[in-house]
Amino acid sequence: MANENAASTGRDKPYDLGVKSLIRFQPKEWLEFLSVPAGNAAVELLDADLSSLNLVADGLLKVADTVPHGVHIECESGAKGAVLADRLLTYNIFAERMTTLPFQSFAVLMTPKSNSPSLTGTLEKRSPDGEVYLTFRYTVVRLYELSPETFLNAGLSVVPLTLLGDIRYTDLAQTVERMRSRFATESADKKQEQELLAATYVLTGARYSRKLANKILKGALRNVFDVRESDTFQEILEIGRAEGQMQGLAKGLAEGQAKGFAEGQAEAERQTLRDAILRIGTRRFGAPSPDVTRRVQGMDDVSQLNQLLDRLLGTESWHEFWYK
Repeated sequence: MANENAASTGRDKPYDLGVKSLIRFQPKEWLEFLSVPAGNAAVELLDADLSSLNLVADGLLKVADTVPHGVHIECESGAKGAVLADRLLTYNIFAERMTTLPFQSFAVLMTPKSNSPSLTGTLEKRSPDGEVYLTFRYTVVRLYELSPETFLNAGLSVVPLTLLGDIRYTDLAQTVERMRSRFATESADKKQEQELLAATYVLTGARYSRKLANKILKGALRNVFDVRESDTFQEILEIGRAEGQMQGLAKGLAEGQAKGFAEGQAEAERQTLRDAILRIGTRRFGAPSPDVTRRVQGMDDVSQLNQLLDRLLGTESWHEFWYK
């Protein structure tokens, strides 16, 4: 396996955008990569922005088979694996509610640090007496355990993930050249080749330091395009500017974040959870009492707010939700 020195950023948004751009590029290739049978059925990219619920999935796909169904893809590069199964469950339930499709969920782990012992493929929810009242099954794909050949032989939109696989340092240069060759010969035009290389550049930073990523990809990028001109890079740059994180992609895409901004983001996260609890609860149970509203708005502990959000799925009234 190649030596790793992944850039450590507090946020995974650049890698999320890289993955989303690839799923949008050719969604059916991702189903093939995940061994989801689609046959000749049309595959439709659904709106992954469940904005009314403050949720944004990495990929929501509809397989228009004899029995239509959905596929949810969620990629993780940071140390958030311990809560990923719960996040998958939340997305799964609300995606089904908004589309009326049954969904199959996939957790795609991009780096070893995103793994967790809790990611077993099964999540059980238990009542206070220990009885299982809900069993949720999902599929875990650990990219760092897969051979480079798995990616190199997949659809073109999956190839940019190759350097996240189980690859030896001595094989990096040859592997990059094979990736470059596929992009050059199979892309529909220069613009598409540019976007695939940009996604490769961004995603490589999930595992390797930006200095090493630049060294690895230097030959592939030289005389092909200026990576800064790609839509993927520009989208990340705009987010970095807005959040005070971007001091240059090569420096990590997260440097320069001020303490005041971090505090503001923390409060924004808390308020988002409070609003989600009250909004979803109102849809399920009707308007909450002033007492419930006051209690929810007065909570500051993110873990407790997340627990309350989960609790909405197993209760049938505001009274049961808060007082029992």
